[in-house]
Amino acid sequence: MEVAAPILATAIGQNTIQTFHGLHDLSHWVLGEGLFLDMKPTKRQRAISKQIIEGLNPSEIVKGIVTCRFGEWENYARLLALVSRVHPTKKRAIVKAMDWKALDAIVSNHLEKPGREFSLLLNSMVTDYKTGEPVSAWLLKHADEIKEVGSRIVLVSPQTALTVLKNGGTINLAMDHSSWFRDAVAIARIGKLDENAAKKVVEHNVEHIAKGVAELSLCHGMSELLGLIAEVPELLEKILNSIDITRAGERWPVALVDHRPEERKAARAALTFVSKHHEGHLGKLAGRLIRQIRFRKRPVSQSEN
Repeated sequence: MEVAAPILATAIGQNTIQTFHGLHDLSHWVLGEGLFLDMKPTKRQRAISKQIIEGLNPSEIVKGIVTCRFGEWENYARLLALVSRVHPTKKRAIVKAMDWKALDAIVSNHLEKPGREFSLLLNSMVTDYKTGEPVSAWLLKHADEIKEVGSRIVLVSPQTALTVLKNGGTINLAMDHSSWFRDAVAIARIGKLDENAAKKVVEHNVEHIAKGVAELSLCHGMSELLGLIAEVPELLEKILNSIDITRAGERWPVALVDHRPEERKAARAALTFVSKHHEGHLGKLAGRLIRQIRFRKRPVSQSEN
C-alpha cells in the first residue's frame, strides 16, 4: 500500500467521488478500521490513510457538493467522515473552502423538509462539535424556511429546531432515525433551551418511541431516552401504555439473546427500566424476561402472561 498511496492520492484529488467509490472498502479491510469502525488501525495504516487523503483538493470537493445530484450527498458525507477520522486538518480545509452561497441557491426549494442525505452532509461539515459551527449558523439563517427536521439537524443546531417549533413546525425523530441515543441527546439539547418545547417533541414522537421499545432493535440509548422522558411522568406513562405488548412479547426475547454483546446489554437496560416503571402486564413481561436471562431459564412465550 505504501507504493500505491501516492497514485491513489493523485487519483482522489483529480476525480474525488469516483475514486472514493472504488476505495470505499479500503479503509475497512486494508487500512485497519474494521467493517463497523470497531478496530484500531496501526501507526503504519494511519500514515498510509493520511497520505491518500492528503491528495484531496478542497475546491474539487466543494464543486462536487454544489453540482452533484442530491442522492450523492450521502457519499460526500461518508467521504468527509473518513477525512475527519484520518486527516482532521484536511477536513477543516475542505469546510473552510465551502461555498455556502452556492449551497443556498441549490437547496432553496428543499429546505422545508431537509432530507436524510442533506442532513448527513450538514453533519459531516461540522468542525466545532460543541457549537455545531459553521453549519449551525447556516441553519439558523434558514430556520424560518424549515417546517420539519429530524434529530441530526437538532444535534447540530438546537436553536434552529426551537425556531422551527415556534413557527409551528415539527421535530420528527423518525424521519432520519439512526440511534436512540442520538434522539435522547436531541431532546435534551432542546430542553436546555426550552423545557416545554422538549415536551412537545416527545409528545409528537410517542408512537415512534413506543414502537422502538416494542421492537428493541439496535436499541443502544433506549434506556437513556426513557430515563430522560421519565422526568415528565405523564409522558412516560403515555409511551409505555402505547407499546404493542404482543409485538414486545415476540421481539424482547430475541433482543435479549442478540449475538452482539452491546445489543444484549442495551436490551437488558431498556427492559429493566420498563419493569421498574410499569406495573401492568408490560412491566411484568419485562421483569420475567430479565429474570430468565439472569438465571438462564427457558424463554416465556406471550401466551404465558
